[in-house]
Amino acid sequence: MRKPLTYKEIIERVIDLEGFTPDQVRLKCRKRELVFARQIAMYFSRKLTKVSLARTGSYFNQNHATVLHAIKTVNDLMDTDAEIKGRVKRYEKILRNGTSAGTYRIPFRANVRQLTKFAYRDILSADEIGRYASYMSREAITRAIRRLVIYEKKYLGTI
Repeated sequence: MRKPLTYKEIIERVIDLEGFTPDQVRLKCRKRELVFARQIAMYFSRKLTKVSLARTGSYFNQNHATVLHAIKTVNDLMDTDAEIKGRVKRYEKILRNGTSAGTYRIPFRANVRQLTKFAYRDILSADEIGRYASYMSREAITRAIRRLVIYEKKYLGTI
């Protein structure tokens, strides 16, 4: 039988799934991507362990009120955004089962190259990528995928 994860292990796994390092998330940075990764990590720390709010907050150099706010924010987002709800459910499954098989890291604001790799490998469709990269049109995504295919054929000898 597997031993339960500690709150630090849970936080570090969630942060890794979001595409960041623990040092990046501990900064007092207010970038949307980092804040969201921090909030999800706080949410799971509270949901899957019996660690106090103060201890969870101290890991991030925050106080207990910030942890409460993070939990409330994630719950609210899960109620209103199906993509975030799916992501949180997927992370919970990974944390409870201890596996990452069949999961892929898709940062909150992934760059074009990351997204086109996911699309090319049929992990995401061009429409799904559009949700992650709302600043890109479907045509721009399709062009980026074509460029990636040409690059991989020419320089990497794949396909």
